[in-house]
Amino acid sequence: MFALWSIDGTLVRFWLFCSVQLPPSSTVMKILGRVDPHIMLFKKLISSCVRCYSHGGSQTYPACRARRPCASSSSSFPSTHTLWKTLRYHFATLYDTTNRIPVYSAYVVEKSGKSSKPDWMVEPQLVNKKFEKEMMREDSLIYKHPTLNLDEIGKTQATDDDYKQLTDGYSRGHLNPNSHHAGDAAKATQTLTNIVPQKQKLNQGMWKDHEDTLKGWAKNYSVYVLVGAIPSKGNGIKTKRVNIPDYMWVAHCYYNKTSQSYESGGATAKNVENKIYNCTLSQLQAFLAKHNQVAAGQLFHNDCYVEQAAGASAAAGNPCDI
Repeated sequence: MFALWSIDGTLVRFWLFCSVQLPPSSTVMKILGRVDPHIMLFKKLISSCVRCYSHGGSQTYPACRARRPCASSSSSFPSTHTLWKTLRYHFATLYDTTNRIPVYSAYVVEKSGKSSKPDWMVEPQLVNKKFEKEMMREDSLIYKHPTLNLDEIGKTQATDDDYKQLTDGYSRGHLNPNSHHAGDAAKATQTLTNIVPQKQKLNQGMWKDHEDTLKGWAKNYSVYVLVGAIPSKGNGIKTKRVNIPDYMWVAHCYYNKTSQSYESGGATAKNVENKIYNCTLSQLQAFLAKHNQVAAGQLFHNDCYVEQAAGASAAAGNPCDI
């Protein structure tokens, strides 16, 4: 699905990768919402693929692969991640082909599974929309299309070379982490459209601790997550082909069957320090709006905004506004 979105006043084009497996339950539709698809960021990202989500990704729906180019002064895309020939969707990503980093990803944390790390993959359809739908290694893509080369692949996405021998303490930082999935879903996170240059100390420090917390909750609940990165103004790795984000952010929501209530929260981090700033969804949303990262309002359904019922005060300041 193509759409227009404004980032810092610039209309960009983005490509939706519908690749999440969501359990077929009423809770899924409650969190995604049954209202206008432009109200919630989570639902906006996957609105054209909601049937794919609610059916556990068991089928390939045409709406998940619709291609409608939009005129734009920059080229950012939403995209879909599928693993090899299974065509089984595992998570959704909004991908920026100008900065060559994901803008945000949406997924559900899996309850179990060992972490596996296969080779890094690229998305053939970012090279040519007529190419294969399943992600694959660069050499495999070139083998299938002999006239292709790495320069052509790298025009609209990061390549493996971009992330090799990084300096200044940067590493490959997943938006949707490998450790939150099992089997093919874990392998599907190993696409270069799902990572950003992230400080190693943050990646393996407080950010990982937060990921572990989300995974802990997933032992008992279906935890819905949005993770994003806010690009810097021209700062990049190596030849600056791939943008280094200034900030990372994450939002979550789940339904607690024991208390029969929704629980949620948000967090931000500067990509230069090993520290996490926790806040409510509303506070995170205000931070994202300040940085022109939210085009259409809410992150999740109204019921996820539990801080409203708890009487959280805006006057207390916004911990996520870093």
